[in-house]
Amino acid sequence: MDGHFVTVEHLRQYFPMGGFWGGRTYGRAVEDVSFHIDKGEALGLVGDSGCGKTTTARTLLRLYEPTGGRFVFDGTVIFDVDKKQYADMRPYRRRMQLIFQDPYASLNPRMKVGDIVGEAIDIHGFPSSVHSRKQERWERIVRLLTMVKLDESYANRYPHELSGGQRQRVGIARALSVQPDFLICDEPVSALDMSVQAQILELFLELQEKFGLTYLFISHDLSAVRQIADRVAVMREGRIVDMQE
Repeated sequence: MDGHFVTVEHLRQYFPMGGFWGGRTYGRAVEDVSFHIDKGEALGLVGDSGCGKTTTARTLLRLYEPTGGRFVFDGTVIFDVDKKQYADMRPYRRRMQLIFQDPYASLNPRMKVGDIVGEAIDIHGFPSSVHSRKQERWERIVRLLTMVKLDESYANRYPHELSGGQRQRVGIARALSVQPDFLICDEPVSALDMSVQAQILELFLELQEKFGLTYLFISHDLSAVRQIADRVAVMREGRIVDMQE
């Protein structure tokens, strides 16, 4: 192994587009993308809408199965298409989390914030006794909300009662609830106004310092990415065309 925390080699993602007379054509959303990220580092992935940034993110998490390429995470081959090698994703779903562009669309409107944050905690269980489980669950939810600068009262609110910035903080708290190592942030500030963007970017920096998180930070806004990224990869038409240190 090369020693990097995240290594992506020659990633390809093609989608079928149909065709005439039984033929089939493919759209090349991602074509021969390679990069690495060291532990605790933030790599920015910048490009115009439709250039393949989000497809890259979703393919790494195997929300889309890759057409080609290799992805190694913390020494484990998550996939190597040429060798037909694919890891069981269940233990890695927790360690690699995706933060979405639209915090409102990604939060269940029928659930209170406390239950949205606590849902992943419930899935991964507790080491404690049943007697103390309810109290421990609540304390963990409150701690997570505090980490993202929301107080305990927010746990009893619904997403529609929150501002865009507050909803994004809830999304970040939900991702942190499973103690991930690698956060893929897909345009996490693009739906927010400028003052709130700055607050959320500062929060990402604080969390990175506190928890040693590794980021793939996706955006069309180079100025936003420069505030958080150690290096910036520029993407165009499915390919990385420049890497800025």
